[in-house]
Amino acid sequence: MNYLKWVQDVKLHLTAKNLRPATEEETDNLVGKAEKATAMIFIRRHIYDALQTKYLAEEDPGALWVALQQYRAQKFTKFSDLISVLLLAEKQNQLLIKNHQAPLTRATAVPEAHYSTNQCPK
Repeated sequence: MNYLKWVQDVKLHLTAKNLRPATEEETDNLVGKAEKATAMIFIRRHIYDALQTKYLAEEDPGALWVALQQYRAQKFTKFSDLISVLLLAEKQNQLLIKNHQAPLTRATAVPEAHYSTNQCPK
């Protein structure tokens, strides 16, 4: 799916339903809880599962919209490109966590190259 087309479609729909103020950072209009919830439902229904999971705890449609727009600033034009980057980042994060949680191994000193274990004391 083309990201830029998706953004325009979402903007049009939110405008048509008079929900666009719920996604704007600064607005003079007070946006009710019902309007915010409706905007969140619409946006979440129309984003990829990976993004739904990533932003599961987000309750503010304005903050969610800003976060999604950051991907546009990073020049992603297709969701598949974005998902590839997110999956790679998630795998790297899991590897870092696994390495951090792994017990430390006891390292023994490597004997020096010219050291002989059969040296006789003089």
